[in-house]
Amino acid sequence: MPERGTVLAVDIGTSATKAVLFDGQGHVLSLARRPYPLSTPRPDWAEQDAAVVYAAVLEAIREACAARPTGCGVDAAAFSAQWYNTMPVGADDRALCPYLTWSDRRSAAIADGLRRSEGGRRIYRATGCPLDAIYPLSKIIWLRQAALPAPPVRFISIKEYVFRRLFGEYVVDWSMASSTGLFDIRRREWCPEALDAAGIDRTRLSTPVSPYQIFTRWAPDALARTGLPQGIPCVIGAGDGVLSSVGAGAVGRGIAAVNVGTSAACRYLISTPTIDPHERLWTYALDERRWVIGGIASSGGIVYDWFVRQCAARDPEGDPPAPEPHTALNDLAARVPPGAEGLIFLPYLSGEQCPVWDPETTGGFFGLTLRHGRGHLARAVYKGIALSLARVAGGGGPRPRHPPRGAGRPARMGRHHQPTRAAHPRDDGTGRRGGDRRHEARRMDREYLPREGRRRKSHV
Repeated sequence: MPERGTVLAVDIGTSATKAVLFDGQGHVLSLARRPYPLSTPRPDWAEQDAAVVYAAVLEAIREACAARPTGCGVDAAAFSAQWYNTMPVGADDRALCPYLTWSDRRSAAIADGLRRSEGGRRIYRATGCPLDAIYPLSKIIWLRQAALPAPPVRFISIKEYVFRRLFGEYVVDWSMASSTGLFDIRRREWCPEALDAAGIDRTRLSTPVSPYQIFTRWAPDALARTGLPQGIPCVIGAGDGVLSSVGAGAVGRGIAAVNVGTSAACRYLISTPTIDPHERLWTYALDERRWVIGGIASSGGIVYDWFVRQCAARDPEGDPPAPEPHTALNDLAARVPPGAEGLIFLPYLSGEQCPVWDPETTGGFFGLTLRHGRGHLARAVYKGIALSLARVAGGGGPRPRHPPRGAGRPARMGRHHQPTRAAHPRDDGTGRRGGDRRHEARRMDREYLPREGRRRKSHV
C-alpha cells in the first residue's frame, strides 16, 4: 500500500485560526494557532474584522509549515470554518463592514417577523433552517437596511472571503451554504423564496460547490506570505460543526456527535434530508449522499463558567476561571447522587436556540432547600446543560443503539469541544416555546430524572 502524503488542515474559528499538518496516519507533525478579537460594540452585536482574520489564516499556515519536520513537504490542504457568519463586500472585493458572527443578534426582530410570515414555513421546509437571527438570511436584510460606505455587491462568509483572496473565486461549499437559511438542501442550489425574502438574487451570493472541490491555482501574494509552493491541491471542505462529527467518527446510524464549547451542539449524520415537522432542528447538506440534522443550545460552557465564577467569587466580566475552581466543583458534584436530590437547574441564562428558539427564555434553580449545598448546585448545573442537549438529541435523528458515555456521573467539563455519543431521550413533541419555567422544570423532572431523584413538591 503506497504511503499517504501530508495534509495541512486549516480551521477558521470564532476565536482563532488553527493550522495543523498531519501525516498519512493522522499524526500531528506541526500546529499553529493565531487568535483574533471578537468585537461587541453594542448589545446583541458580535462582529470580527475580515482583514484581520485573513492575515491570521496566512500567519497560521506559515507558522505550521515552518515548524514541520525537516524534509517533510505539504502534499494537500483542506479548510473548515465557523458557520452562520456573513458580511457585505463591495465591487473591489473589500468588506464594507466587520462580518456578523453566529452570536450576533441584531437582526432578531427581522427573524421573528420572517418566522411569523406566510412564507416562513415554506422557507424552513426548503432550507432546513429555523427562522432565527443566527442565520445570515435575517442578517443580510439588516445589512441591506444599514448605512454602508458603498453599495454591497455580494454577501459572503469569512470562508468565502478567504477563498476569494487565496484562489480568486467566489465559491461556497454546500455545508456553508446550508447554514445561511438561503440554500435549498435537496436541490443544492439557492432557494428562490428565501432570496426573495432577503431582497437579493443569486448573483449576490457565491457559487455553491461540492465539499470535495479542489483548487490548485493559489494567489501569488498568498504563496509569498505562507511559504507554500504553487500547485498544492486544496479541498474546500465544509463547516466546522459537521466536520467535527466526521472527525469524531459519528457517522453511523444513531450516533450523535456532541460538542460543548461556549455554546453546545448535537448532530446526527443522515442519508436523507429529513426536516423536523415542529421546526425545532436544522438540517444541512454535507455532500452528495449525506446531510446533518441537529441543533445548537445556547447553554454550554458559558453557563458552566458563569456558575464557577459565582462560586469562586471572581469578577463576572474577567478572564475564564482557572482549572482549580473547576476541579474543586467537579469533585463536590461527584459526591452527589444522580438527580441532585430533586434540585433542578434551567440553564437558559441567555435565552435558548434549539429546540424552542426563544431569546427571552430565562433560567433558574428550582426545588432548592436547606439540605442542598454547592455540590448539589454544581451537579444540577451539569445536569441542566446535559438535558438541554438531550432535548436536542430527542428532537431529531434515529434512536441510538449506544448508551451515553459517562452515564450516572457528572461530566468533566472544560472549555474545549468533546465529541461523544449521546442518548436519545423521549421528547414531548409539542414544539412548545419557552417562558413557563415552572412547567419546564416539572417536565424535565418528570421525563429525565430517575424516580428516586424526583421532587415530591415544587419549591419556587
